[in-house]
Parts: sequence; structure tokens; C-alpha cells
Amino acid sequence: VHTFTNGLTLITIGAQTVTASKAMAVIYADTAEKLKALSVPAELAELHLALINVYLGNAAAMKALATLDDDPASSFAGLLMYKTNTEKEANILSKIEEILTEHVI
Repeated sequence: VHTFTNGLTLITIGAQTVTASKAMAVIYADTAEKLKALSVPAELAELHLALINVYLGNAAAMKALATLDDDPASSFAGLLMYKTNTEKEANILSKIEEILTEHVI
């Protein structure tokens, strides 16, 4: 079990988090690959690519988080990357929703 602080919050990471992180890395990478194969309208292409990149970044972040026992600094960097990417993901999905709503899809 390791405990980090981001200046505001204490974050405790244990074996379950490491196991889940490994699984999530695979899921994010697989989802990115599936999105790559998906055709999208031109209006959504830029957001689609951004979402793929976020998911690839999340896969890397989860892999880094899973290295907790060997490299706590990289693991913490992965946690910070994941936090940043989840904010980006929410923004991208919101923009996609706006476009789809405009076109009544």
C-alpha cells in the first residue's frame, strides 16, 4: 500500500488498484482500437480522433499506475495523467453530444 498526495488530497493505492489498473489499460487500448475502426461523419472526425488519443493516453496512464511497486513516481504520474484525461474525455463527449443533439441523432 502506497500513499501519495497531490497537495490537496491523500491518495492510497494498494494491490487491488494495481490489478484493476492492468485490466483497465487493456480495456482502454481495446476501446481505442475499436474506435479507430469506426467510421464517423466529417463533423465528428476531430473529436473522434481526440477521444481515441485520450483512451490511448488512459491506457498508458493505467499501465504506469500498475508499476506502483517498481516505480512509484511513474505510477503517480500515471494517476495525474488519468485525472487530466478524464477531464478531457468529459469535454470531448459533451461536444459530441452537442453535435448529435443539433442533428437530432
